[in-house]
Amino acid sequence: MKLSLISEFLFKKMIPIKTGLYPEVNLNPSKNDSTEERKYKVLLNIEYSFCLKIMPSIIQKASKLYEKQIKTKKVIKFCCDFKLLEKECANYKS
Repeated sequence: MKLSLISEFLFKKMIPIKTGLYPEVNLNPSKNDSTEERKYKVLLNIEYSFCLKIMPSIIQKASKLYEKQIKTKKVIKFCCDFKLLEKECANYKS
C-alpha cells in the first residue's frame, strides 16, 4: 500500500500552551461514534503513529527554527514571534 502525504507540520506557527488548558482527545474508535467519527479517528491514529516514528526529526527541526529566532532576534516572514508568545503565555490567567 502506498501512502501519500496528507498533512504538514507548520513549525513557523508553533505556539506555547500552558498545561491543563487543552482537553485530552480519545483517539480510540467506539461503538457510539458515527461512521465519520470512526473514520476520522482512524486517520488521526495513522497520523499520530507517523509522528511517533519521526519524533526526533520533528523536535530537531522545531528546535533549530526556535533557536535561530532566539539567537538572531529576528522573526522571519510568516513566522510567529516565539519570545512574545512565551511572554504572553506566561502572563495568561485562565
